Amino acid sequence: MAFIHQIDKPAAVYKDLYLWSGNQAWADLCCVGIEQLIGAGIEEFFHPDSLKMFISYNKRRHQHDSTVPERHEVFFGDESGGKIEVYLSISPLIEPSGTWLAVAERRNQGQRIDRKKEV
Repeated sequence: MAFIHQIDKPAAVYKDLYLWSGNQAWADLCCVGIEQLIGAGIEEFFHPDSLKMFISYNKRRHQHDSTVPERHEVFFGDESGGKIEVYLSISPLIEPSGTWLAVAERRNQGQRIDRKKEV
C-alpha cells in the first residue's frame, strides 16, 4: 500500500472500519504518529457527533447506494475535544478485497471548532 504515501491529501486505507494504512497527512490530521494508524478503529479519529453518520455513510457506500454523495462533511476529533471539519471521500479498492480508500480535505483549512464555544 505504498501508493498511499504518494497522495498529498490526508489518506487512509481501511477495511471493516479499521485502518490498514495511512499517510503522514492523515496522521497529522488525526494528531497521532503514523505508527499509531495501523489497526486503529475509526472511532479513534471521528468526533462523536460524526461517528454514527460515518458508519451509515460507509454502509451505504458498501451497498452501492447511488444516492450517497461522493464526498461527505464529517468532523474529526482533535486533542483538545474540539472538531476538525473535513470533506471525506471513500472509494472501493480492487485489491486487497474489501478495502476502501478514504481521502480527507479540510473544510476550513487551519480552523478548529472549539467544543466549549458551541451552543
